[in-house]
Amino acid sequence: MTEVENLLNQLLAKMTEVASSLEEISGKLENLNGTYSLDDVVAKLDEVTSDIVGGTGYNLTDLHGELTNITSELSTINTTLMMKD
Repeated sequence: MTEVENLLNQLLAKMTEVASSLEEISGKLENLNGTYSLDDVVAKLDEVTSDIVGGTGYNLTDLHGELTNITSELSTINTTLMMKD
């Protein structure tokens, strides 16, 4: 059980890194000064989004939320098991 929890924590950490990178990109896009047309930016974002979402159809926000829920539930299970011992 601990191994699964560790793997999920690692995955959650990576997802958090990706979210941080996306926030950074978003901030940089807000600072565009007309070098790129809005259509170019939208086309590139569509391309990147389809790469991130991929064939599964899940977006990173959904996955991050679910991983957070799983981590919380695993913590509750571990606490329950420790109390039984």
